[in-house]
Amino acid sequence: MELITISGKQYVLNIAKICDYISKMTDKKVKESEILDNFSFKNDIKSLEGKTIRELTTTGNGQDPIVYDLIKIILVQVIAYDDTDDRPLTELPFGTKIAFNTLLSEGFLIEKI
Repeated sequence: MELITISGKQYVLNIAKICDYISKMTDKKVKESEILDNFSFKNDIKSLEGKTIRELTTTGNGQDPIVYDLIKIILVQVIAYDDTDDRPLTELPFGTKIAFNTLLSEGFLIEKI
């Protein structure tokens, strides 16, 4: 099994937790409203005839692009880390530190003992 090594410690990805997180984030109902103004022209005078309100409620399907892309970007940052350079975490590039700390604090990355 290939493990991620950062600062001399080895980590594995908690795939079940990542999938569960994405699923929970996108199962919420989203309500969108759109208001359309209906105008008419008479003798070059514009007048409001009425308004049309359209509401749309959708439920995420587990593939919400924003959540999916954010998790993907964070995962790529850590997975692309060159673990042959065994610098301490404090000396890693800023993006790698943020990605690592986010994955660790959310339980997506588990230290292998």
